[in-house]
Amino acid sequence: DFGVFMAGKAEAAGPLWEQIEQQVATDDPPAEGKEILANVAAMRAMGATFRGDMAQAVELAHRADELLSPDNLIPRNTIPFILASAYSAEGDLVQAARALAEELEIGQASDSLWTIVRSLCDLADVRMIEGRLGDAADLGHTALRQADARGARQFGTVGHVLVKLAEILYERNELESAHNHVAEGVDLMHGWGQPYEMASGYMVLATVLQARHDPVGARAALRKAEEIQSRHPNYLKLSSLVRVCRIRLCLAQDGPTEAARQAAEIRLGEMRVPIFQEWERIILAQVLAAAERWDEALPLLDELAASAESGARFGRLLEILALQAVAWHARGETDLALSALEKALAIAKPQGYVRVFVERGTPMAGLLRQAAARAVGTKARYVNTLLRALRAAAPEPAA
Repeated sequence: DFGVFMAGKAEAAGPLWEQIEQQVATDDPPAEGKEILANVAAMRAMGATFRGDMAQAVELAHRADELLSPDNLIPRNTIPFILASAYSAEGDLVQAARALAEELEIGQASDSLWTIVRSLCDLADVRMIEGRLGDAADLGHTALRQADARGARQFGTVGHVLVKLAEILYERNELESAHNHVAEGVDLMHGWGQPYEMASGYMVLATVLQARHDPVGARAALRKAEEIQSRHPNYLKLSSLVRVCRIRLCLAQDGPTEAARQAAEIRLGEMRVPIFQEWERIILAQVLAAAERWDEALPLLDELAASAESGARFGRLLEILALQAVAWHARGETDLALSALEKALAIAKPQGYVRVFVERGTPMAGLLRQAAARAVGTKARYVNTLLRALRAAAPEPAA
């Protein structure tokens, strides 16, 4: 049933869907039968996205679209959501954005707050992958205004928005505000039956707490996300995000040797869905670089950079370029390091990115000092902002 599905257990509803299809299916079902079959096809498509079978998800979503009445807006909002999820997972961000714009239109026409908020937050995700942090923030604030206009500020739906805004604030190194947003968001989502959104909240909380030098709190938040994920083992997107969060936290707290061991144990980077695989491989490259395994890290980063740039995934490319800069610097290739850094700064400065540089630590600080020596105007001010953030984030010297 739909409640089982929305709790993230689509696989448990499979036998029920088959029973419904057998009872309804004819060569030419009546209008009511078509509506039922359309809903089943949509739910099956959603389950396919959970499993990572994006081709089947698209096929089933189109089948639902053909069967469903155009004016049946509530169930129809599921179709563009499924298509957007599938296109995004395959790296087709343009098609994903178009589908999300259609979902938003349906949400507004049906006055469905959850559809409106979900489409705006998912579109914010797309913009973040594209490196358009300002646009992502605008979408998050639009979602908040939509909730406020309906007197729904206290709902779990709004918690999802606050977590999304916390991610953006984190990228801009506004850690106190990020913590306030994600803490409120997680609290609002407590007991809400949306596993992906709830687990995402805990993972963002873990990331922010680690940046604020609270490793114990970060581990506790990760455990909450892992508990949710363990109840939904076939939800590939959720599984991938938890894997990434676990390895990033391990790298920060336990060091590169243990992070490399755990990454190998879980086969990080082997996820078959392209957009999930790419993010896992970026984190794997980060682990390899931290372990000074340059002969493995640099070819992987070159491959990732080419793919991300060709797909206009400039948010991902920024992460890759920052890692490349540090890796080339460690190999003594200063010109290549500064070239990668200049490309990273060109993407990052207009959007206000900070953490991507801070997370690279002392090696990045040395490169930025060299970049500062030749920078002028607003670029010089931006580089100096990054250097101040790096100094503030440096661990306190031992007594």
